[in-house]
Amino acid sequence: MISFKVVESILRVGPRKGQKGYGAVQKAPMKFSQEWLIDRIVRETSLSEGDVRNVFITLRNIVVEVVTMGGSLDLGDIFSLRTTNSLADAGEGGGRDGCLCAETPSHHRDVERCYP
Repeated sequence: MISFKVVESILRVGPRKGQKGYGAVQKAPMKFSQEWLIDRIVRETSLSEGDVRNVFITLRNIVVEVVTMGGSLDLGDIFSLRTTNSLADAGEGGGRDGCLCAETPSHHRDVERCYP
């Protein structure tokens, strides 16, 4: 469950500019550790902890290799990764050097992480 807190801020645009406004902000980001994920997979499957760790290490190495080559990786219903280079679109010296975009088709979310 996501918990929110109410924060007060000064509005900077619109007809109520300069007045106080209230909004909801998530109390704490939900971060799950690698240990939690490994324990969960071990508990719900017949894999050992070592097997799960090896799968994560191998998947990380594959993702790093694919992103370094500028390719894309499709893992079906889990997620897709594609790399884009917007430097060519923005001209020399402008824009970002490269972006890693993760797409989750089942949840219809796109995540874009850019590296300068």
